Amino acid sequence: MAEGLWLINLVLAAATVVMLRNVLSLRVRLSRQERLRFLEEAVLYLDDLPSPDAMVDAWQTILSRSVNATRPDDAMISAIYALEHSYDAVVEALRDAVKPQVNLINKFGELADEGLVRPMDIVRLHPDIHIRLLKHLAIIAPFIWYEAILSGRGRWGYRPLRLKAVFENLRPASPRESIRSPLVLEVEGHFFLALPSVTALERAWAYFRLSIRSPTITVRSKVAQIAKRHAIEAQLREAGFTLSRTAGPTGAVEW
Repeated sequence: MAEGLWLINLVLAAATVVMLRNVLSLRVRLSRQERLRFLEEAVLYLDDLPSPDAMVDAWQTILSRSVNATRPDDAMISAIYALEHSYDAVVEALRDAVKPQVNLINKFGELADEGLVRPMDIVRLHPDIHIRLLKHLAIIAPFIWYEAILSGRGRWGYRPLRLKAVFENLRPASPRESIRSPLVLEVEGHFFLALPSVTALERAWAYFRLSIRSPTITVRSKVAQIAKRHAIEAQLREAGFTLSRTAGPTGAVEW
């Protein structure tokens, strides 16, 4: 009798394990399908990004007319300086070019912020979008900081700023060698993008590190952006700007 009960319990335990495995497998499949659905939506936004050539031409015009004392390799501060000393019509034209790009990237950023998509999936499955984003985000970053610090736009564009760091950090995971190679975007002697080649050791370490946690938009990263803003403000003061020491990021401004 005891042996019979033991056998029945064993069969029931095995059946329970099989059922739990099937349920877990189903949940994993559904989760993967849901993630892919949101990824397809995100890709539609990013596919609408135009070529960055127009932005490069705009910066070329602005920087070529600017006379500033900042270091020529300090693209961020030099670009902000140039914007502050440009004609209003020139800045407005650049704003018209940047706004739709930031808004498109921000739609992807919202999905990443909510945990519905992973930047890693873009890197692995859509390398063409990855390289395009690396260039776009590098070329619009100075304008976002200019708007935030000098034009009172609050946190507008902060998600794209975070995505800039994320997609740069994810280069070791890219399947495309050209993305892991040195990337440079130079305008009028200013390096908006200057990323070194990814080494074999960095790539091996990335596979281990990124399998545990992949970078995205988090509360922690948002706090770090405040420190980044303060650092840029300090650099601007050194370049001769007069900024309020108590001013801080305000709420997002919707255009």
